[in-house]
Amino acid sequence: MNAEIKQMDGLSVDEKRKLLADLLRQQNLEPKKFSLSFAQERLWFLTQLEPANPSYNLPFALRLSGELDVAELEKSINSIVARHETLRTRFVAVDGEPFQFVSANATATLEVLDLTSLPTDTAEIELKRLMTTLAEQPFNLAR
Repeated sequence: MNAEIKQMDGLSVDEKRKLLADLLRQQNLEPKKFSLSFAQERLWFLTQLEPANPSYNLPFALRLSGELDVAELEKSINSIVARHETLRTRFVAVDGEPFQFVSANATATLEVLDLTSLPTDTAEIELKRLMTTLAEQPFNLAR
């Protein structure tokens, strides 16, 4: 692929886009586009009406004990994402019509918040505040 990238020197923007699209297609990295099911269309429509509504979120929390290998947990989650197209699907409007795009590969990145410097009671309160804040964030169907 590096040789192909070097070939881009001196090309117009349109030529570069076409070459990049061809490269992605060759490597099966181009997202696949599909129509939405009726249930997906309803979800997309309701999100368009009320973009800040988190009602479809299903928040939950797990309390783990022991030492956590964050890198391994992230690797495990990404292994699941790689196996399930649903987890790599986003809804995007094209000319006003919604479609689902399935990416060939997508990754999840875990955000780690270290509350160990806080007293236990304060850490519990902050943790609950953070969990509530995250649960109230609307889900971005386009991402």
